[in-house]
Formats: sequence, C-alpha cells, structure tokens
Amino acid sequence: MISDSLVGADKNLTSSQAIYFSFVTAATIGYGDISPKDESIQHVIILQIMLSLSFIVMFIANVSGKLGMGALAVSPPNDGEAIPTQDPGD
Repeated sequence: MISDSLVGADKNLTSSQAIYFSFVTAATIGYGDISPKDESIQHVIILQIMLSLSFIVMFIANVSGKLGMGALAVSPPNDGEAIPTQDPGD
C-alpha cells in the first residue's frame, strides 16, 4: 500500500527507501525527492509528522527537566567511604 502511494522517481519504493522517507519526514527535513501522491497517505504522513514532533518535544522537556533538577549532574564516586564533615562549632 505505502510503496504504491509514495512516489520517488516514478517507481515503487523499496523498504529502505520507505525507511529513508520516514526518517527524513520525522526529522522535518523534507527533501522532496519522495512524496505521497495519494490523499489518504498524505493524511497518514501528517499524523506521522505530528507524532514525531510530539516525541521530540517530550524528549527535550524530559532532558531539560532533569537538567533543572540536577539529575544529570556528574558526582564523584564515593566507594562507600563516609565523607568527612566539619562541625559548625569548630
């Protein structure tokens, strides 16, 4: 179904070309060398774009949230030893 509805140089797509098209579409690059010709497939591609952009936004929000909480900060290894502290009364 998809290989008949996506046209690249007036021929049916191979599976590797379909994967290439999906990655180019998800990355919002859109070279234009392969494009959907059937209107129903165009709707599926719009859904794919919306989903991929949603995942990108969720990923960025997740990483920035962890950066804000300091969860991604690198701390030195402790090897199970107690860290000496100073008594504030000294």
